[in-house]
Amino acid sequence: MSTNSLGLFESPSLDVFNQFATNITKEYIEDISNQINTKGEKPSFDELFEKLKALNNDLALKVVQLVGSAGNEKEQVPPTLKDGFKEIIKKSNDDCLRTVKQLISENSKRDTNIKK
Repeated sequence: MSTNSLGLFESPSLDVFNQFATNITKEYIEDISNQINTKGEKPSFDELFEKLKALNNDLALKVVQLVGSAGNEKEQVPPTLKDGFKEIIKKSNDDCLRTVKQLISENSKRDTNIKK
């Protein structure tokens, strides 16, 4: 029996991944915010979709690295841990999209006030 099972480290693994996800999501939001402020226009749907896809891929890659560093194969990861990783990725994508929508809305309101 392996003593390196992720089951023993489930909570710390999720905590580490959640912190990473929070930080990387902030970086993506900052990048999009800079684009909005620099160009003065919102990103196109395609640009935003590509950024969200890249965020999702970065987070999924981090999961693979965490699982691999614990010496586990994909099949050995407990379902609750898999679900936890998936939920954190979903929350990160949702947070990014919600924040970007808010930034775009604020930028539009600011532009409307300037034009008055």
